[in-house]
Amino acid sequence: MIIIAGKLWVDTADRDSYLAGCSKAVEQARAAEGCLDFALSADLIDPERINVYERWETDEALARFRGTGPDPEQAARIREAELRKYRISGVEAPYPERHARSRWSHLSCRSRRAVRAPRRSLPTHAGRPPPREPDPRQRPAPPLASTAPR
Repeated sequence: MIIIAGKLWVDTADRDSYLAGCSKAVEQARAAEGCLDFALSADLIDPERINVYERWETDEALARFRGTGPDPEQAARIREAELRKYRISGVEAPYPERHARSRWSHLSCRSRRAVRAPRRSLPTHAGRPPPREPDPRQRPAPPLASTAPR
């Protein structure tokens, strides 16, 4: 597996139009044989930065798609680029599995629930917070049964 990752810098005023101009290339890449993922995204902090992430099955698949690179108009808009090619020999879960579910699976479950059904408002109990259940650790322990013979 091959990963191309890094960042591009363009003028702040030009970043959104640059990304919009890349949408067709992203669609073509994702549809290309051997492409596992392809993303260009605006950085959340730096208004000039574009994050690049591509994942390909083989060098050949990457070369078939890439051809000569970006068109000259887009290439002229890139002020600076820092991209690296990574060769991946194995893939595994990012964190050891401790349960049957993935450590991060709750994120996708929550987002699916939020999309499927809006949250219902809880009763307000006349403006007061709902009553809380007592903490089971604070309940008095039951009396111990006597083990003495009768």
